[in-house]
Amino acid sequence: MISREEAQKYLEQHRIKNLNKKRIHQLSELSEESKHLGLLILNQTKVAGSDSWEKTEKREQELKQFIKGVSDDLWDEKYFPVLEALFGELAGYVKQAWKMQTGLMYQASMYRRSFRSPNNPLLTLDKKIDWLMGLPDMLVYDFKITEYARYVAYIDRYYRQYSYLLAAAINSGTDDGNAVLQILLDTVYGRDDIASVSRDGIKALLLSNNTAGYEAVEKLLISAQRQEGLRQTVLECLDETHPNALKRMMKLIINHKLARFSSVVRAIDVWFGFGWDSEREKAIYKVLENGLQFLENPETIPAALDNPDNLIVFTALWASGVQDIEQTFPLVEKVLENQNVDKKVMGLYFLQQTDIQKERQRLAWPWLEYDNLKVASLVLQNLARISEEDYPDVFTKLELLLKRVPQKGMTYESQAFSWLNLSINRDDVFRLMLNVSKHNHPERIIPYLEEMGLSKRENAAQILFDRKQYSPAIRNAVFTLLGDRGEYVRRQAFKAVKKLKKLEEEEILRVEALLGQKAADLRKGCITALLQQNDTKIKHSAERLLFAKKAPQRLAGLDILLQMKKRGMPAVGKLAQEYADKAKISVKEQILLDDILSDEQEERSLDDALGLNNPNELCHSPKPEKQIDLSLDLEKARKELHKLDELFEENKDYEYTVESGYRDSTRLELIGNHFPAIYNVNKGDKAAFTKLPLSEVWKKWWEESELDIFDVTKLSVSFWRYGYSQHDIDDTSSHWIKEVLKKHYVSDDIKKKLKYPRQITTLFDWITTIWFSEKVVDFLLDATETLFASIPEAKTWRANYYLIRWEKTAIKAYDDEQARAYWTDKQKIRLWHLLNWKYLSAKKKTGDYQPPLRLYLDAVTLGEASESDIFDKIMHSNIMRELTRHKRSELLEQYDFQEPIVIQCRDRVLEIELKRGDSNTLATPLAVQIQSVPGIGYLIKILNALGEESLQRAYIHEDTKRSVLSHLLKVSHPEKADSQETFNQAIKAAGIAEQRLLEVAVSAPAWVVFVENYLHWQGLETAVWWFHAHTKEYAYQVEQKWENAINRYTPLSVQNLVDGAVDVDWFKQAYKTLGKKRWNSVYAAAKYTADSGGHRRAQLFADSMRGINT
Repeated sequence: MISREEAQKYLEQHRIKNLNKKRIHQLSELSEESKHLGLLILNQTKVAGSDSWEKTEKREQELKQFIKGVSDDLWDEKYFPVLEALFGELAGYVKQAWKMQTGLMYQASMYRRSFRSPNNPLLTLDKKIDWLMGLPDMLVYDFKITEYARYVAYIDRYYRQYSYLLAAAINSGTDDGNAVLQILLDTVYGRDDIASVSRDGIKALLLSNNTAGYEAVEKLLISAQRQEGLRQTVLECLDETHPNALKRMMKLIINHKLARFSSVVRAIDVWFGFGWDSEREKAIYKVLENGLQFLENPETIPAALDNPDNLIVFTALWASGVQDIEQTFPLVEKVLENQNVDKKVMGLYFLQQTDIQKERQRLAWPWLEYDNLKVASLVLQNLARISEEDYPDVFTKLELLLKRVPQKGMTYESQAFSWLNLSINRDDVFRLMLNVSKHNHPERIIPYLEEMGLSKRENAAQILFDRKQYSPAIRNAVFTLLGDRGEYVRRQAFKAVKKLKKLEEEEILRVEALLGQKAADLRKGCITALLQQNDTKIKHSAERLLFAKKAPQRLAGLDILLQMKKRGMPAVGKLAQEYADKAKISVKEQILLDDILSDEQEERSLDDALGLNNPNELCHSPKPEKQIDLSLDLEKARKELHKLDELFEENKDYEYTVESGYRDSTRLELIGNHFPAIYNVNKGDKAAFTKLPLSEVWKKWWEESELDIFDVTKLSVSFWRYGYSQHDIDDTSSHWIKEVLKKHYVSDDIKKKLKYPRQITTLFDWITTIWFSEKVVDFLLDATETLFASIPEAKTWRANYYLIRWEKTAIKAYDDEQARAYWTDKQKIRLWHLLNWKYLSAKKKTGDYQPPLRLYLDAVTLGEASESDIFDKIMHSNIMRELTRHKRSELLEQYDFQEPIVIQCRDRVLEIELKRGDSNTLATPLAVQIQSVPGIGYLIKILNALGEESLQRAYIHEDTKRSVLSHLLKVSHPEKADSQETFNQAIKAAGIAEQRLLEVAVSAPAWVVFVENYLHWQGLETAVWWFHAHTKEYAYQVEQKWENAINRYTPLSVQNLVDGAVDVDWFKQAYKTLGKKRWNSVYAAAKYTADSGGHRRAQLFADSMRGINT
């Protein structure tokens, strides 16, 4: 047997160049109809679609309709030339393989069964079309069928189904067919010097009608011994093989007691569909023996249907289905007519396995009204895709069934099979009612909305609201579901309200009533809906809400009033003052009132940094103009790449040692498999090149190469992950993009023929790093400016990852600390202006287009930019997250002049966000980025803004008021100047409740000492840290400073705790010190230690040590 590398080399030598062009040329000589058929198979016809998957699916459907309109014998005469044009001398085998598949099993999914329908070609049509459309990518070598048989194991393709073709050749009885058989037999017996055992080869032998092939696979299966992988490969082929091969293999499993192997059990489960992962061997052999008996004596099947053993009846039906499922359905019908309920259950379960919708519905339909719910549960599964077109009274019958299903549903242990558990609940019925109503009278499901489970209400909301026009009943349902307890349901309802825009007065009142609830997303959606109305209606809503009885409604009224002020609407001040004159106003209400009554009128924006900045002071950079030649001498490049590729081939077996990165261990690698990535190497450090294995070989190539550092840089950029291929250009719709790519980048098609492209790419990383220089910086800047200058104005291009590679390469060289040493101030200024021009000339400002923050800071230091640009950078990007971390940012250390700017931005964002209502503010996206909120003052403001609102602990990408405030509380911490006395005074003055303080201590443990002392709860700190240390999300949640706190209490390592270790002594000390009552309070608040359910682990540990069963 040859090596895989030798086989790959041989395959590449025999790959036919420009094959599809040749195929299309051959098709052009045929009729238009035949030509179109061929192009469909090639996946080359023009169809509309958003992506290649959608286009392929449309071509498959068109091909299916075409073939259905002709016949399964379409390749016999008229259209055989199509196969000849596409596949040459292999066309005859393609034709025979197509016919052969009609008699094979028709299912293809992981739930496939061994059933066949030899007289109904439509059942296998989808599988055959998938196979046919895969052939153009499979048959790409100038091979006869014999060479495909020999090299099939070495062909690397995701979609590889050569077995049908090889089996068709064997069945043909031709000289080539006999040669294919001999090659595959020699492969199994280890007699072929080239071929290797493969799934395609094994399957081809089992698909053929030749007994010699069966014998070879039998011997292979017996000899597998402990080779579970080989055994699994053989067994996975069996269900779709020739029926004679299946019978022989069943005998083999029985005679050699192979059911002791797990792969055999899994295979048998796929054949029969029993849901077995493992089963008693006795039962397995019983099924196999019965199945074999029925396959060999099919005339005994009808009599077996009356057998009291359901397993025998099922096996008889299975054996009938293996031969012809169409002849099996009358037998299933007979079983269903049996008066025994378990026989009906077994028959319906078998029917479900057939996966033929029309027959499943026809046979199951009469039993929908049967008075046993066991039967009904399987009837529903068989009717899953039923339509009123075929069964007009299905909805009415489902309504009747619904009345019979208990509110809590029913679960049954089936007597048909011990392993088959059955259940039925009302949502099972609703599922069908929803499917039936999707396109026909959806209003029928509205009366049942309240009874549906959450997932079904979600489906109902989609069905009801996914339409352009709403009937009165559906419109009414919109406002009913606005108040649903399911968040996704509410979201669908609010989308519907957005479509409606103008609401009737009664609908507005219903929305206002919902504002009496506290759900954050509900409130935000309702306020948004009311603000969609005209000014008069908005004002009336504000008036009603401001003087409503419920506090949440009054808060919503204030929020609407604040939005009215921002819009410059009249009467805001008068309404606000009337409200302010009330006798009692809550803290949350006062926060909003103060904002409404403030004198500030100017509308803030991110462009003026929320009022902190003057956008007219931004640096405006000139349009790039310089252009250089970025082309590459492709002939010279290919020659040098070929030399380098040959060097890797010559040295592919050279062994060298690399560090594995785990406990200082090492491993041996081969140059042909791996080339060491560049790591911790300084720019320009030529001595580092000697660390490479065979460094002299690569150095010699580099010194003698006709390529210079700029050529290698061009190739390195081409080989980068953003490289484009000719295919990418062909698929790019904009002509100007094609031209820019061709002119300024080397297509990575240049590396297609290389055997070692990964190794060469890595070597180029070494060369461009070690031979980096100031001249390379100039080149990268020239290349970036050339790219920018060559792009037509008003074109959308800034996010096109094919186009921006020169820019990204320049930025990468600037961001690299070692490379930055080579940058002069003049070069930094030039990069600043190039990237700043790109950002400010865009139609819409976005952080994705901005220069790196360090470049902003360098530009300010060098006098090219101002603090205004820093403000703009922070407000239009996500760097607030990095700049506000509790541990001071490295950039803040290096450029200390920016820290006051960061503090101003953070404080401005907090000022706005802590006064918000349920509506978002411009500062909301920035507020969720903040990672550190210092000081007691902010803690009190956060708690006041929260009021009685519960904290949100789940990690959800939300921007509701509750979510944002919960986040800000979590990242809050004391300042150095904060004292216990100051804390006590502030908490007392704000009237913060004990339970809320416990939640603060748990969710933001930086405050735990202050809380412990304020409440005089000795042991609180110990208990809080115990819960944090033992929660499941500890490793992801706890910062370094928290780790240090935890390390004071336990000798266990972080990893020990994450893996589930428990410090019992720590628990006992905390529990004893805190006491039972107070421990229980901390226990209840422990849910705030984790974003999801991770706290339950710590609670379970605690329960176990307290002897509590949970």
